[in-house]
Amino acid sequence: MTTTGNDTLLNRTECNIMRGLAIILIVIDNITHLFKGVFIDNEHIYLWSSVEGFLNNLRHPDALLPFNLLSFYCPYGVMLFIFLSGYCLTLKYEQGSGRNTSRKEFVVNHYKKLFVMQLKGLAIFITALFLLYPNDVLNKSFVLNFLLIGNLKPSWNFFPGPYWFFGMIMEMYVIFRLLIYKRKDWVAIVMILLRR
Repeated sequence: MTTTGNDTLLNRTECNIMRGLAIILIVIDNITHLFKGVFIDNEHIYLWSSVEGFLNNLRHPDALLPFNLLSFYCPYGVMLFIFLSGYCLTLKYEQGSGRNTSRKEFVVNHYKKLFVMQLKGLAIFITALFLLYPNDVLNKSFVLNFLLIGNLKPSWNFFPGPYWFFGMIMEMYVIFRLLIYKRKDWVAIVMILLRR
């Protein structure tokens, strides 16, 4: 960790290395879901049956134990990535180049960036999905996720696949800019705790 020359705990290079590690954890987690018999992790919802199956596998190890360990712990890569993104966002907008950005400009710029980023992968995903399941492509969840507001819908249907992440990041951008940016530390902490 860097503490000389500025007040930051982590510099950009250290954050990028840790974000790379987080992405590797996320990819490994998604790969483990392809193996039959690997327990579903508690990534989006908490299921006691997943914990019970994992603990049972620890008590009675088999060939799937390494995959179950990865499936159970690799989702923390998502949380690590989100934390580091928020940390870098704070550095940029409170100490760096984005200090004078208006709320509207901030939200619109980040929406456009995320929308274009997801559009590239989504085009391939939708083509494949349409070929496999032509009747299921355009449903309400898809449209909400495509518009980056799917997480506002009170259900756990993350169609299509990992694209829920883009909406969640957009939600975090809005929360950051409207509620946390340039607030005193204790106010930001209380707001984050109240969100739970």
